[in-house]
Order: sequence, then structure tokens, then C-alpha cells
Amino acid sequence: MCLASAAFQFSLAAMMTVYLLFLPRELHLSGTTVGLALAATGPGALLGTLLAARMPSRFGYGPVLVSAAALGDGVFLCVPALHGSSAVTVPALLAINFVFGTAGQLVNVTVMAVRQAVTPDGMQGRAAATIAFAGMGTAPLGSLLGGFLAMEWGLRASLLVTAAGMMSSPVVMALSPLARLGRALPDLAGRAGDP
Repeated sequence: MCLASAAFQFSLAAMMTVYLLFLPRELHLSGTTVGLALAATGPGALLGTLLAARMPSRFGYGPVLVSAAALGDGVFLCVPALHGSSAVTVPALLAINFVFGTAGQLVNVTVMAVRQAVTPDGMQGRAAATIAFAGMGTAPLGSLLGGFLAMEWGLRASLLVTAAGMMSSPVVMALSPLARLGRALPDLAGRAGDP
């Protein structure tokens, strides 16, 4: 979980740095339109929360984590292909951000459930802090990389590369024991682990 979080936060920061330049400069969208497109993640996150209540117990925690992460992160690979008028690009961006919000929140809630189930009670705070530090600690480095790539390679190429980099998180999950979790979580939280 820690490695997947670090990979996600690093690549998301790199991609968002380029994305927020790409929308006004390449697609010629106004600030209001950019804000509207980004706001679509909110309703998506609400749907993701509702799906997290049922999907893991129906399809398995591992398959839901890996597939939702791949869908949510992979959807940004569509953005560099956008061209043309705002009548085409804006609905596409709304859909992309909605899917990202839905899948991202589904992953967030499911990961939290898994982490709380497998982490001993006495280690809950330390586990949460370590994962948050590893994830958010990489974000500034990702932003620097995104800015550097945008300067050196241009916005469209950099957006494609950083969006592809977001797929590192679902790959890490797919190669880890997380992918093999079934429809029930192991009850390990009560095991010894107090300092």
C-alpha cells in the first residue's frame, strides 16, 4: 500500500502540473471551464464512495483495487488525444474527471478498509502516518518532474508520459499481495502489535 501510494502521488503530481498548463494553453479553455472540468471529480467521488460499500464484497477486494486504480489512472491517457473545439473537449474532460473521481474514491475507501483490517490496533496511527508521509512526500518531486518535462518536451508529450506514469500505481498493486485479496478481509487488526 505504501509503495502504491508513493507511486500514485508522485505520478499524479507530475501529471497535474502538466495538465493544468495543458488545458488553457493547448486546449484554450478559460479558467472557469478548467474549474468546471476539475469539479467533475466531486460527483464522481460520491459515486465511488457508494460503490465501495458493495463492490469489494461482491467482486473481491484485490480485483476491485487493481481494476479501479487502472481505470481511474488510465483514463488520463485520453487527455493528450484531445483537440478541437470546447464543444468536444469539455464533455470529454468532464467524463474523464468524473471517472477519475469515481475510481479514485473507490480505491481510497477500499484501501482504507484493507489497511485497517490487516494492521494491528496499536500500529494503526503509525501505519497511516507512514503511508501518508511516503505518498505526500513524493508529490513535490513529482511536481518538479512535471514542470521539467513540460519545459523540455512540450505539454502534449509530457502529459502523455506523466499520464502513463500514473499506471505505475496499479502495476504495483497487481504485483503485490493486495491483488489476491478475496471478498472477505483477514481479521488481523487485533493481533499483537502494541508498543
